[in-house]
Amino acid sequence: MTSERWKARLRLLRMSDAYKACFCNKDGTLTEAGRRVLRDLGKFCHMDTSTLKVSPVTRSVDTHAMAAAEGRRDVARRVWAYIELRPEDHPTMKEPDDE
Repeated sequence: MTSERWKARLRLLRMSDAYKACFCNKDGTLTEAGRRVLRDLGKFCHMDTSTLKVSPVTRSVDTHAMAAAEGRRDVARRVWAYIELRPEDHPTMKEPDDE
């Protein structure tokens, strides 16, 4: 394995550890504050709702507002992805099969 690949893996693990330090207890469960913040982010970032936006003026689909909502959703997904990262399950952490 190349040193660049090892460095990328290390950066991924360190970033995951940083996110977990912000939101989780030592055992990996969410802290009460972390749960509260993530619940608020989920609501603000449309994690469980549609990002379809209709302009109140034209009554047509507002593509710019939808793009902004999708951007918010992407940020929330990134936070969750780092919190839920399990190195043993991540595709870049697995060794390719030797044939």
